[in-house]
Amino acid sequence: MWYPSIKDVAHDVAVEHRALRSMFRHSPKQLDDGEGNTGTDIRLQILEDGNWYIHTGLSDYDTDHHGVWGAGFLPLGRCNTASIAKDLLEQCKDMAES
Repeated sequence: MWYPSIKDVAHDVAVEHRALRSMFRHSPKQLDDGEGNTGTDIRLQILEDGNWYIHTGLSDYDTDHHGVWGAGFLPLGRCNTASIAKDLLEQCKDMAES
């Protein structure tokens, strides 16, 4: 199975982060999970054909369960997109091996 680079995934995570910050700049409480975390769920889906996708928000709306997946949390505040990307990729690789 082919995997995207951490750099490519980190880029897309950063794009999602900027969009999230832009959308909820004036109403961050909408993203408060009640435990002091402000942000949203983020998932990486990698298909066998090499295509990959970033999904954000509730996983209830993920209807395509093909490929391997990694899941994490994208905070509204400052974050290390490379670290999030690395974690998502490692989860995908672990899932592929099992």
